[in-house]
Amino acid sequence: MSELRFSLADVAGVRLAVSPVNETVMSMWALASPVRYAVHLPWIDRARVTLRRPEVAARVRPLVELTWRGCPLPDFITPAARPNVEIADQLDQIAKTPPAVVVQDLLSTTARRPLSPFGQALLADPRGLLPQLVDALRVWYDEAIAPDWQRMRALLDADVAYRAAQLAESGAGRFFEQLHPSLRWLGDRVVSDDPLARVIGSGRAALLHLLDTATTTTDLARRTGMSAGNVSAHLTALHAAGLVDRSRQGRHVLYRNTDAAAVLLRASRGG
Repeated sequence: MSELRFSLADVAGVRLAVSPVNETVMSMWALASPVRYAVHLPWIDRARVTLRRPEVAARVRPLVELTWRGCPLPDFITPAARPNVEIADQLDQIAKTPPAVVVQDLLSTTARRPLSPFGQALLADPRGLLPQLVDALRVWYDEAIAPDWQRMRALLDADVAYRAAQLAESGAGRFFEQLHPSLRWLGDRVVSDDPLARVIGSGRAALLHLLDTATTTTDLARRTGMSAGNVSAHLTALHAAGLVDRSRQGRHVLYRNTDAAAVLLRASRGG
C-alpha cells in the first residue's frame, strides 16, 4: 500500500493549477496505453503519426525512454505548477535542475524497474545530457501538444474550477478521495491500493487504519469524511466480526482495533 502523509502546512499549501510540461510528459503514457486513455484516441492517432517522423523520433527519444509504459517519473521533469505558467518557464526550470537532484530523482524511480538506456546515461552525466531531455520536451510540446493546447487548456481550467469547488464544499479529505478511485483520505494521509479494502470494503478498511487508538464515532466521521451514520454502521459490522472493541468513557463510546484486526492490518501492509 502506498501512503503519503500530510502535515497541517502541507494541507494548507494545496493549490490547483495547470502545468503545460506535466501534460506534455503524461501524454506519453496515453501513447503507451491507448486502451486506458480511450477518450483521447483521436489525439493518440495523430500523435503516433507525428512520433513516427524520423526527425521527431530522434529528438524525442530521451522523453520516450523516461516515460514509456507508465515508468515512474523522476520528480524534476514534472515541476510544481504555478498559476498561468508557460511551457518556456517550466523548461527553463528543468534545465536549471542541479545535477545532484537529477541523480537523486532518477535513483528514486529504480525500486520497481531499472533505468532505460537514456536514464542510465543521464544518471552518469546529468550536466551533459539534461539539455537533450529539455530539447525532447520542447520538441514534443511543439509538435504534439501545442496544436491542441488552447482546447486542452480550456478543459483543464474547467476541471481546476470544479476541483476547487469540491475542496471548498467538502474539505481536503473528500477532495483527495475524489481525485481517483484508488485514493482514500485517512485523517492525516492519503493511501492507495489497499489490499484490505478489496476484502472488507474501503469504508471499513479506512476505519481500521484509524483505530490503533481508541476513537469516537464523531471523530472518525470528521477524519474520514463519512457521515456519522455510515461510520456507526461500519463499526457495528466490525464489532460483530471481532475486529473492533468498544468501551464507554463518560458519555462517549470509544472504539479500538482488536488483536485480530492488528493481524489483518499487518498482513495487508506486507508485515
